[in-house]
Amino acid sequence: MVHLFRFVFAVFTTAFRGFVGTKLWTWFMVSAFGLPYINTVQAIGLTLVVSLFSPWKSYTDKDLEEAKETSPSAQLISTLIHLLTASIILLMGWLVHMLMA
Repeated sequence: MVHLFRFVFAVFTTAFRGFVGTKLWTWFMVSAFGLPYINTVQAIGLTLVVSLFSPWKSYTDKDLEEAKETSPSAQLISTLIHLLTASIILLMGWLVHMLMA
């Protein structure tokens, strides 16, 4: 059951980040560079491509053992922090977008 819960949150977080990416792209890339609009699925794909070329954290055996011992509530908090971070980025992007108008 815990794995299903994690999967659902991962899907929701990915979709929300795609939504944020779509908005930021529309507000800044389309108006500044004349690039075409992208939809949420394309934004998710773009996020995956960028994350592929971003530095990855290498995990030690100790990190993996600690991850196994992490409680589901701590993992939920971590997921909520990711959602909050994306929400703050969206808010900041909206404020900048409003200043540009």
